Amino acid sequence: MPDLDDKQVRFALKLHTGSTRYLKSLANGDKRFDLDGNPVGEIAVEQRQQALECLKDRFRKKAEQHRVEQVKKQKLEEEQQRQQKLLKLAEKFGR
Repeated sequence: MPDLDDKQVRFALKLHTGSTRYLKSLANGDKRFDLDGNPVGEIAVEQRQQALECLKDRFRKKAEQHRVEQVKKQKLEEEQQRQQKLLKLAEKFGR
């Protein structure tokens, strides 16, 4: 595609090779394929290991983010319950 400049090609390749789907294929596969689906070579052990490490790191970060969100949600729910109890007490003793 000669109408694409180098930045566009680099950006597209970075998106593709950084995707979880691509990294999983790289980590679990043993052959590389060209754009037509023909095998063109082997995946190096180092490349497979790097893909695995990248996936582990990505999933670890996502799990940590999920835990943080759960803690925030729990604290918000606790605060809402506390506010409801305070309102009930104010209604009961505010007469």
